[in-house]
Amino acid sequence: MPAQNPDSSSAFPYELRRKAGEGAMGIVFEAFDRDLGRPVAIKVMREDMLAGLGPRREKEARLRFLQEARAAARLSHPGIATIHRIGEQNGKPHIAMEWLEGEPLESLLAPRAPLPLGVVARIGVELSEALLFVCDGGIAGALDTETGTEGDLVVESLPAEAEASLRAVPSGLPAGIVRLLASLPRPRKTRFEGLDSSFLNLPALAKKLRDEAFDGIVRLNRNQDEAFVLVLGGWSTLSLFSGSWAGVPVDEPWESWASDILLRATVEEAADGPLYASFRLQLADAAIEVPPQSPESTRSAGGLLFRSPRKTGFATRSAGTPALRLEPLAGGRSTPDAPSEEARRRAFAADPATRFLSWLVGRAPAFLQRIGKERSLKHLAEWIPLVARARLHHDLPRPGTRQTDRFDLVTFGPEEEVLHLARRVTRVTPEELRTYVDRVIAAKTARIRTGDVGAALLVSPSFDESVAGTYQSITTRETEKGRSWTFGAIEAATNYEGFVRIGPRRGFHLVLVEESPAGFEVVMP
Repeated sequence: MPAQNPDSSSAFPYELRRKAGEGAMGIVFEAFDRDLGRPVAIKVMREDMLAGLGPRREKEARLRFLQEARAAARLSHPGIATIHRIGEQNGKPHIAMEWLEGEPLESLLAPRAPLPLGVVARIGVELSEALLFVCDGGIAGALDTETGTEGDLVVESLPAEAEASLRAVPSGLPAGIVRLLASLPRPRKTRFEGLDSSFLNLPALAKKLRDEAFDGIVRLNRNQDEAFVLVLGGWSTLSLFSGSWAGVPVDEPWESWASDILLRATVEEAADGPLYASFRLQLADAAIEVPPQSPESTRSAGGLLFRSPRKTGFATRSAGTPALRLEPLAGGRSTPDAPSEEARRRAFAADPATRFLSWLVGRAPAFLQRIGKERSLKHLAEWIPLVARARLHHDLPRPGTRQTDRFDLVTFGPEEEVLHLARRVTRVTPEELRTYVDRVIAAKTARIRTGDVGAALLVSPSFDESVAGTYQSITTRETEKGRSWTFGAIEAATNYEGFVRIGPRRGFHLVLVEESPAGFEVVMP
């Protein structure tokens, strides 16, 4: 072993075996941990590097060396070696870390550089913790490479502050390739499946896809080898290979060699549609005009009773629901990175928040009456006819402060009072529910004198089973905390359901709504 290696001792229980690599600051050895009986990698500082530094710079170099280890120890990712310990032996700082068998990246690059784009993409995925695919100002897809989770769940789980790197589409590839890459982790519609190269003319299939200007993915399987050929406008644009594919000229178009080997092919249409996070970007603070209520709605002694939905008559009408109108940007303001008006209108027509608003002001009144909740959910039901306008993905200011609260939907009355708040998430968990309620309480408390915010709605296609218990504890906690005679009388008189009280005469209905392709349905209370 080189003389600069630390000597083995009880404080340094490692048996150094060979030098595995070196860099400008340190040398890495393959070693064996005698205490735990496992291979480890030991990185030590280079003595020749330290010898050329003065006392002050040497101290700084030692500090940087150990700071590198402490920073890496805070990370957990399959692409990052685990740090076991740091220390100093015979005056030499060292880092003990996970030993990983494999081929160094530099040895992979040396004989083959530049690598095929498909190999580069695969390595990039392995090194990343989360990938966001951004195209045309929206998020086309997301993937957590560690857990395999994809879609909006990945975006919603990202911390408020996270390190990120932006990578442009390589030169020579069309921007549309991003949408195809984003569709890889998502469920896709199969057009042809199990096509056997022994019986089917695959080059003829490729020509058919070109004639159709097909956008999608051709998936190839040969034993344990798998390949994804991304087809844009009928032409093979990018191919990703997993496995060896020995003897196959993978740098050539797939149709030129697919008939020469035994394989199966599946043709899949690309999953279309942006993630929900895209609508939050493209329609941030979008103003919506809501048609006035139908004159057939009448008032009774008990409040408003709904006899018919609102009138329809703008541009996004569907049967039985009001048409909503997207207002232009105030003052026609525009910035270089702002979506075009046409892009905003397309997003508006597809946004689930728009669809929910249409249901809320159109179908919800009759729905609540049908299930007998128009009185127990009074501040939801009776305030719907008052809605004059709404905002999507809006930062709602707290009066008298610089703070705001973000909601996917805020409805306003004729006097600009806040009537309803709503948020849409991919999956409701107890933690998500509590966080949302805290946000609504903050918005309601800021308007306690005016009595704004009658109902808060949390919309989702999916709810954890444990949400029901959390919901019950939230909607009863203030009453149970101090059930005085006054509170008891109020409860008996109002008979409200799903009510979160923030004072003897203040609160809001908390309503959980399930979203499905068929529409919306109140699931709690």
